Amino acid sequence: MQTRIKGSEYVKVHRWIYETAGKACCCMLCGVKNAKQYQWSNKSREYKYDLEDWWQLCVPCHKKYDMTDETRKKMSLSRMGVSPWNKGKKGKQENHNTNGLLRGGWNKGNRMRQNRKCTCGNEFHPRLDTSKYCSIECSVKALHARRKEIATKASHSRGKLSTN
Repeated sequence: MQTRIKGSEYVKVHRWIYETAGKACCCMLCGVKNAKQYQWSNKSREYKYDLEDWWQLCVPCHKKYDMTDETRKKMSLSRMGVSPWNKGKKGKQENHNTNGLLRGGWNKGNRMRQNRKCTCGNEFHPRLDTSKYCSIECSVKALHARRKEIATKASHSRGKLSTN
């Protein structure tokens, strides 16, 4: 049976293994040595401060090792009675990222952003209500033009002041 430990103790024991044994660099289960990431995994699931109780695993092996029938059952039970995140929402969702956070919100038809004309003449669909330019290049060109305009106004005003 897996021992339940508090969140702060879980972090402490993982920090301890990392500081004691260093960064995990290979998989001791499948032998892969060229994976993108390796993790320290607790063998006994008791999270002891004992080096013999830890091994290095690649991410797929770590997931397989931790996903026991007991864990699956607990996860299934924890989801029972939880409604889906989008229950009751109306309309088409825009800009949904993988974290479950909404950038653009829900489109109910009247909130659809209209296409705009950029200073370069291209028509574009703005990602935000405040978008003025079709690309970063156009934004930079406009910024340089504004700076140049401000500089010429400043030089003209300095010239006028010096002639008086």
